[in-house]
Amino acid sequence: MTLAGLALVADAFISTNGGAQSLHSPTLLTTFGWAYLGAGVLLTVAVATVVAWLHQFIVHRFTFMLFRVYATLIVAGIGSVFGWSLSWWMISRGFAHVWVWSVLGMAILVGGFGAAAYSGARSLRGEAPSSVWVSQEEFTG
Repeated sequence: MTLAGLALVADAFISTNGGAQSLHSPTLLTTFGWAYLGAGVLLTVAVATVVAWLHQFIVHRFTFMLFRVYATLIVAGIGSVFGWSLSWWMISRGFAHVWVWSVLGMAILVGGFGAAAYSGARSLRGEAPSSVWVSQEEFTG
């Protein structure tokens, strides 16, 4: 869809400005020169390499912590579904002060589901892999 829109814009530009003769060739190389462009490419490669190494270190060291946070957020979201269901049930039954009870019920369900997932995240994982990258201590947290 984006390419079709781009094609329509390009067609309109070319047809209103006298055809393809109105398009100018890029002047990037003549403006900056090969030395600046080469240095830019090398700098980009160096920064990308450092970022990749840093990302690998972070993922390697914080895998279990990130998994616990992920499991907590997912299960807390499931708790919010139960909280909304409880709220709609209370509204349909005509409870007094339904908004207070809905907020309280939502907080209890989301907090309870999230706390249960955070404390039980270790049991959600399988056995430790047999690779040399992750030791048994790192895997068990």
